[in-house]
Amino acid sequence: MKLAIVITSFDRAFCVERAIGSALAQDYQDIEVVVFDDDSKDNTQAVVEKYFENPKFRYIRVKNNLGQAQLKNIAISILQYDAICFLDSDDEFTLDKVAKQVAALNNKPQLPTEYTNVIPYCNEDDIDIVLTKAWGKFLDGEEVIWGDLANPFYWIFPNLVAPNIPHASTPLLWTTALLRRRVFEHIGGFSNLRVMEDDEFRTRSIMFGHNIYLVTEPLYRFYKTPESQTLAEETKPGSNNLNDIHDDFQEFILDIKKTTNRDEFEKKFRRKIDIPELEFDIVSRHEGLAVNEGIPISEQTSAILRELVNQ
Repeated sequence: MKLAIVITSFDRAFCVERAIGSALAQDYQDIEVVVFDDDSKDNTQAVVEKYFENPKFRYIRVKNNLGQAQLKNIAISILQYDAICFLDSDDEFTLDKVAKQVAALNNKPQLPTEYTNVIPYCNEDDIDIVLTKAWGKFLDGEEVIWGDLANPFYWIFPNLVAPNIPHASTPLLWTTALLRRRVFEHIGGFSNLRVMEDDEFRTRSIMFGHNIYLVTEPLYRFYKTPESQTLAEETKPGSNNLNDIHDDFQEFILDIKKTTNRDEFEKKFRRKIDIPELEFDIVSRHEGLAVNEGIPISEQTSAILRELVNQ
């Protein structure tokens, strides 16, 4: 199984090497590590140039600061993979993360009937998404394990397979996810949100019937720094922007609950990737890129991507 590890980055020259190092050092060998640079103003490019000769590494820099969600959409549109995972540029993987997640894809869902009946679209066949617990460290030095107590009904989470985990509510980090390519072919890309794009995508994944498995080990390590997006003035808890995004997200949840016909739901919530302002600045390697036909992409964005991959 070919796997892509995507690192999205903006002005993270001071920490991105830790993320790159943990990705390239994975026990699982069939990987490509791709840094998507969101028009950084620092020396990120200079920091990562030493990896350009590594055949498992690629660097793609865009213009116009598109935001993390759109960088992920570019990744799922042009990288060649059977499964993909995302790594924040200030975080790191344990060395066995990918190998254990790939192994977990072979598990079969064993969901109690009351879970599969909550949403009629639940697919009882295969695991398409694998999460892990996460170890985290905050600014004050506090350390925490997220996902210790996983609630299958965390917001609307009926497709979660969490063996031997009591049903109490604590957060699960969607940033730990490994996702099969067919998830994107089915439900489309990420919504263009500055924050919470993972939560919105997670909810659609579940509603489209994609089963999720939880590996009950902390295989993802996150670090909160003053530069973390969730601590930035415009998106930190309590900010007006985040409140607006949260309100939009709640409206999205309510809209989902009102949609009971599967055909209507899939038509309404399958997100077509559209990045009209997309321009590429630097691509360290063009070979191996191709526009993925099965993923919904607008004609304009598809034309821009084809121009890139044909260079």
